Amino acid sequence: MGQIGRGPHRGEWVYADPTRNPDDATGRILGYILELPHRQLFTLDGTYLMDDGAYDDIRPPDKGGFIDLITTALDIEWSTDEAVVQRAVSERRHREVALTDPAQESLSAEGWREGDVDEIDDAEFSLESAQLTAGRFVIHRRLDWRQSLALMDPDVPHGWRWTREVRHRYRGQIRDVRTPVCLTIDGATEFGVDDEAGTGVLILESIERRPEGITIVGVIPCQIHIRAPAPRLRILIGAPHLPADDE
Repeated sequence: MGQIGRGPHRGEWVYADPTRNPDDATGRILGYILELPHRQLFTLDGTYLMDDGAYDDIRPPDKGGFIDLITTALDIEWSTDEAVVQRAVSERRHREVALTDPAQESLSAEGWREGDVDEIDDAEFSLESAQLTAGRFVIHRRLDWRQSLALMDPDVPHGWRWTREVRHRYRGQIRDVRTPVCLTIDGATEFGVDDEAGTGVLILESIERRPEGITIVGVIPCQIHIRAPAPRLRILIGAPHLPADDE
């Protein structure tokens, strides 16, 4: 977790979210995604710097990775201290819920649509985003770039479609694509999280309906048990996003 040290966003947080191969039992980190406090950040002179959700492979120190770039430009101080991380995560969670939870908004809001479980296979959900308010359980985060591309396949009968020209246009930015997802369960009374792997995320493997409610099962050992006598499950999928979409 890093705190910006200069510029208009001084004091705000940047989160380096590691990505792992779910088929690798060692949990080896392949790369990371930088979660920024805003959709885009700029240098002090107004030059474009980086988009929220930028992905980079693991690189040796001082070898030109995105972390080096943003640290130098904005004087970011990084920390793994538990107290610092917990404070930053708490602030980030409140921001995410306020800005990205479509369950608090009308489904007709631009860019969101109803989805189904098959479309969010292997979706990544943040355990920090899980909450229960007024009988509604909510958890959200995103699909990775590979899953996003699958939703954009012009041959599928639903979702967003990419033409060959659009694919060509964004050819060099494919790994920046991300698609927000949100899962809600109405009628919930309580929930519990069993994060056996301790990763803080759940990579969706299955959603199991049981007499007492619903259990969300992760690929890497993790389960969320939602008690709901008559659950109403809803999946919302946002529009795939690319940095160039903001131009």
